[in-house]
Amino acid sequence: MTYSIRKQQDIEYGIEQENKLLRIIEEYLDIELNKSNNEFSVIDFYNTKEKCYVELKCRTNIPSTNFYTLMIGKNKIDKGIELLKKGCRCILLFNYLDYFYSFELTDDNKDNITYKYYTRTDRGVDEVKEYGYIKKSECDIVKCWKLEQRP
Repeated sequence: MTYSIRKQQDIEYGIEQENKLLRIIEEYLDIELNKSNNEFSVIDFYNTKEKCYVELKCRTNIPSTNFYTLMIGKNKIDKGIELLKKGCRCILLFNYLDYFYSFELTDDNKDNITYKYYTRTDRGVDEVKEYGYIKKSECDIVKCWKLEQRP
């Protein structure tokens, strides 16, 4: 499978998960959200009136219990910090096979994120990118998919 096909599949999976999880996210945050129209947007959902921005990362085939931290592109954290400076809320969501986590980025916890480069190789080429690693102990559990049906 070529890189472009695999990347397109990942994009389509992300959009599908955004659509499936939107109601759960809105319920959890008690806020109505709009979905970004750009598939390459750094932030997936927003409510400009409430000044709330949400990014959703979905992992396709792994349980969160394999990790002590949750990984997200540094570019997404940088955007969240930029939004914080404008007085907005920024919430990072992580959907794994077993748990759905939430991390609200704040001035108090943004320095607890560690950064390092990671090489992704599952698309047939080496993709090197800087990621932020957030301890699961600093996140809230939105859902436990072991106890509920995963959409």
